Amino acid sequence: MHKNADIRHVEFSRMDTASAQEILAWAYAAPYDIYNLSSDTPDDELAYRVHPNHAFYRLVDETGMLVAFCSFGQDGQVAGATIGRTPWILGWGCDQT
Repeated sequence: MHKNADIRHVEFSRMDTASAQEILAWAYAAPYDIYNLSSDTPDDELAYRVHPNHAFYRLVDETGMLVAFCSFGQDGQVAGATIGRTPWILGWGCDQT
């Protein structure tokens, strides 16, 4: 199912609790496993991602499936923003034109 997903059209909206919980559970295979989130304080991680001051957003496709997230907050890693994609999208070449 995922390989046939059309991710060219996504909805961009503020992070919600359900999406943040899903993101915290994402598990990436090597070589992307460096992006796996691990925390001794998952409740704090969840609260951080849904707090409006931290500017986390979710991206969902036309079916409502969460496909990525981004942050424009202080923790943004690349030019003030961080983008994370669901594990099944990595390696597709989505960054290529």
